[in-house]
Amino acid sequence: MKITDFTVEEINLISIYEVESRRHTMFRIHDVYNLMDENMQIIATSAVRKLTEMTDEEFALADFIPAE
Repeated sequence: MKITDFTVEEINLISIYEVESRRHTMFRIHDVYNLMDENMQIIATSAVRKLTEMTDEEFALADFIPAE
C-alpha cells in the first residue's frame, strides 16, 4: 500500500490521529469512530482498512501531510 492509494480525505484524517506507529494510529481512529458522522465513518473505515494492508515499514516511510 502506497500513500498514493489513500484519498485526500483519508490522509487528512490519518494526519489528525497519526502517532508513532501504524497500529496506534488505527486504535486512535477507532476510539473516536462513534463520535464521527456517517460520512466520516465511511472515510475512517476505508482509511483503517488501508492502514491494515500497509506494513509498518511502509507506514514509517509515509508522509501523511494534510491538504491545505
